[in-house]
Amino acid sequence: MSVITIAQKPGASPKNPITDSGDHSSGGEIREILLSFYAKNRTIINTLSFIAGTAFVAGTLWSRRSPSGVTGSTDTLAALLERCGIKTKTIKAGVNTGEETAIIMGDMTTIKADAYVVPHFKGGASNGGVGAAIYRSGAVQGMRDYARIADINRNRGIDVPWGTCTLTQSGGGQSKYLLNVVSVGNPGTPQDEAFTILKSVLSALQTASEHRIDSVVIPALGTGIIGKLTPAQSAWTILHAVEQFRLAKPNTIPQKIIIAIYGDPQTYEVFSRILTLGTQDPTAMSMARGPGRTFDLIRWLAEAEAGDRVKLS
Repeated sequence: MSVITIAQKPGASPKNPITDSGDHSSGGEIREILLSFYAKNRTIINTLSFIAGTAFVAGTLWSRRSPSGVTGSTDTLAALLERCGIKTKTIKAGVNTGEETAIIMGDMTTIKADAYVVPHFKGGASNGGVGAAIYRSGAVQGMRDYARIADINRNRGIDVPWGTCTLTQSGGGQSKYLLNVVSVGNPGTPQDEAFTILKSVLSALQTASEHRIDSVVIPALGTGIIGKLTPAQSAWTILHAVEQFRLAKPNTIPQKIIIAIYGDPQTYEVFSRILTLGTQDPTAMSMARGPGRTFDLIRWLAEAEAGDRVKLS
């Protein structure tokens, strides 16, 4: 090991080159050298500093970016579903380029997508039905984060409106994000539940658009154990929301929307038929009204939309 020493004049006290001052000290000499070097290379040093600062800011913004979404998504919906092993599916292209909607038969948590729509109660998180499947898929952190948010709102006496959407990172599973919507357990009429589902889907799609989320999976909202809608009414309401969103915000994301039907071939057939026909088709509208129903879903939703439109801007 080599040792560096600083020669001292006879009788002089040792100087600390870091703390001692004086024009003739080692510290003074170092400062003079650095100042001289900076004066001669000022332009180069400033340029390098600017580049380094720009790179740091760019790196920070990149690390905090929203989901990649449409910017890097070139796969068709058919290709995406094929890779996920989904065999039973109906796909329909939208009016605008790149827009696609699919009805699939299977477990939504097997689909590798940017986000899943997760239905919850008004007073807190739902851990049954779709919520339980999301938990099992590995998105535990996202579900717990939403439960924590819901608990805070409840404890503070905050009345979260029906149809509200809250985004959380999944933390695991096949999706990057969870679009948590307040849609379960509306104590009102089936009409009220239908409008809750309509607002929930619109809010979820708006949230996805704001965060550059390109592919979204939606369960058959309103048809669960405590749901009040028939499969045809759920299908018509969800697909009507998708159509209205794309009409209001053409050529935007999410471009890939998947509605997942779990374990019921008849419900799958109903959803697929209404997707193929379109919600304004007379047959689809007749299916949504349903035989023997005590209310006209189509007319009611039209009146509700006119009086309580969801802001899409």
